[in-house]
Amino acid sequence: MSTNKTEDGKLNLCGSQIALLRRRMVPKTTPAAFAKKLSQNGLPIHEKELKEIEAGQRAVTDIELKAIADQFDIFADTLLIDSKDTFSRIAPVPGNRFACCADCRYFLQHYIKDNGVLTAVNCGHCIYAGARRKLPLNADCPYFEAAEVKQTEMLQVNP
Repeated sequence: MSTNKTEDGKLNLCGSQIALLRRRMVPKTTPAAFAKKLSQNGLPIHEKELKEIEAGQRAVTDIELKAIADQFDIFADTLLIDSKDTFSRIAPVPGNRFACCADCRYFLQHYIKDNGVLTAVNCGHCIYAGARRKLPLNADCPYFEAAEVKQTEMLQVNP
């Protein structure tokens, strides 16, 4: 019986993304706490199994993938995005609980004005690291600091 592996020898594609999102959860969440939360929500999993998944040493079933994605309030296929693309190409999912550029105090969201309403577009820039363009759901910035006030998606403007 053959075992499917990635090019770098891992048994799953999603482990590094799960680890990244878990570490970015607010408040900070350990593997033990996340495994407990998954178990309480219907996916019986132990800390050791979660660590093996995150390290790519254990395969993941579609049921597990969906349950983990549901815990992050994201679509399951989001966890399959290559870590080099870390959440830079995905659309926001309401209620996500992981920290990303859009949640950072240094991120300035870009907007467009349409019929007197400012609407957020899928880019902005980082004032800490200079005028670099950033995507709101980038989750791997070394300058991340949680914002004290959340930005709103839409603002009414007087014409």
